[in-house]
Amino acid sequence: IGVTSATFLDEKLRDLKTAYDAGSMKKSDLDKFILTADESLHSITSNLLRAANLIKSFKQVAVDQSSEMPRDFNVKHYLGDILMSLRPKLKTTKHDIIINAPDDMVINSYPGAFMQIFSNLIMNSLIHGFEGIEKGTITIDVKRSEDNVTIVFKDDGLGMNRDQLNRLYEPFFTTKRSSGGSGLGMNIVYNLITRTLGGTILASSEEGKGTVFIISLPLEKQK
Repeated sequence: IGVTSATFLDEKLRDLKTAYDAGSMKKSDLDKFILTADESLHSITSNLLRAANLIKSFKQVAVDQSSEMPRDFNVKHYLGDILMSLRPKLKTTKHDIIINAPDDMVINSYPGAFMQIFSNLIMNSLIHGFEGIEKGTITIDVKRSEDNVTIVFKDDGLGMNRDQLNRLYEPFFTTKRSSGGSGLGMNIVYNLITRTLGGTILASSEEGKGTVFIISLPLEKQK
């Protein structure tokens, strides 16, 4: 969009310059160009800022994925970065993702693992939970509890039956084998939470009533 707007503006500038050089430029031509330039520059600026924000999020996520060192990060802000990195997938849907978290919630942990956990949970809801549903809602509630942070991730999607729930973290278990699903997403989530981050995860679900994950993580990762 930025390139298209810049090219369009360049074309209009050349037209104005041609009219000026020929001595045929009128006040209405200048007025029209000013309006066009204002609209084009607004489009260029806003889309470059969007691109810059995307690149910033991608760079942060890429660095965190390759880093094994824990660091301090703001949970609410980082969840926002994760949503930004998933925007190309999210923008093709009508689903809503709501984050309720304290502005000052900071934990010391592995942000790369944190990113993988919530990217997998969100994509799991989009692919499985909201299959055939035009508009669903994912809610992520973050609260502090003593030395832990409790994150409740829930969607209002299709839910799971008892067998699916019991096998949720089983390696290679998937209902999407024919569509290329590996069945490793939730197994990765479980291992990252319980082993890498030293936390716990509990899942509950009923068919037609969505799915809820209650995740508890230490505020500070033990060195």
